[in-house]
Amino acid sequence: MREKILASVLLTVSDAVSPPFPLFATPAGAANSNAVFMIEVVGGTVLGGTSAAVVARGTIVLGNTYMSNYSSAQHPQNVTVQFTLSGAPNEIPQTIPIGSPIVQSGANLIRQTLDTTQYPDGTYIISANIIDLNDIVHDGGCKWNAYQIVVLPTNLIIANGDPNAPKGLNDFTTPRIIPVAYFFGNVRTQPTGVDYV
Repeated sequence: MREKILASVLLTVSDAVSPPFPLFATPAGAANSNAVFMIEVVGGTVLGGTSAAVVARGTIVLGNTYMSNYSSAQHPQNVTVQFTLSGAPNEIPQTIPIGSPIVQSGANLIRQTLDTTQYPDGTYIISANIIDLNDIVHDGGCKWNAYQIVVLPTNLIIANGDPNAPKGLNDFTTPRIIPVAYFFGNVRTQPTGVDYV
């Protein structure tokens, strides 16, 4: 059986656009750079922690700092962000918003409270979604775009109850679903979505 030709299209290949994705100068001083929105617990009852995880109880205050590959980088301003909490309370994985979206005022850092007593004790990940960015024009005439902001989540262990109670933090006989994320160490675009083990 012979195939029918239904259409014939002539193509002309011209020089490729170089680079295929245009470079954008950023306030970091380099093309296609990113700024990292690093989430931190900056207040409340912190029982312990490291740069990668915090153990806390009661009401805590979440905040942020910025990092970039360039020490002279000018950080984004007027960022709209929605903090999120990912975990598996009652063994059901979920990500929920923490409060309402917050609009950063100028260069002031963002703050959000979280009442940990509203969630079962266990392991969670605090992250954020960059919703919008209305940056100013920085020195050199450059502005940050929302897609150039990379969020660095942090681990949170909520410890309000008795750790030795059944299903408490020290009960290792209870199976648990624990959220995990890739915590990169540089300002490259990396996946920061939450998965579960």
